[in-house]
Amino acid sequence: MVQQVPLDLVQLHGTEPAALAQQIPVPVIKVFHVDGAFSVDADSELFQTSCHSVILLDTKFAGTAQQGGRGVSFDWTIARRLADQGVPFLMAGGLTPDNVQEAISVGKPWGVDVSSGVETDKAKDPAKIQAFIDNTCE
Repeated sequence: MVQQVPLDLVQLHGTEPAALAQQIPVPVIKVFHVDGAFSVDADSELFQTSCHSVILLDTKFAGTAQQGGRGVSFDWTIARRLADQGVPFLMAGGLTPDNVQEAISVGKPWGVDVSSGVETDKAKDPAKIQAFIDNTCE
């Protein structure tokens, strides 16, 4: 499918193994769902991705198949441990214009990903989007 569309990049957001990224012929963003038991140790699945993949950390919800998209943050110090190892990553999960600056300061991500955090009544809110952008640059 990647060649048929053609896609520039693919995001894997499910429970598929990280090694699947090695079989995709374009850069891959692999989402890892973070909870209190999440590991950033060297033997973690984080380090089993191919060299062309990007890591995205998002919140994990116990007892449900739906991950992310709920506006709930994870413990950003977990992300910081990954940053301290020199690993570039994107960070998502409960980010809003009000907390993105703190999230960046604590987690030290390479970039951030937002969706529901810039919505009003389940629609993208231009003022919130602008505030989010402004607050990432401060």
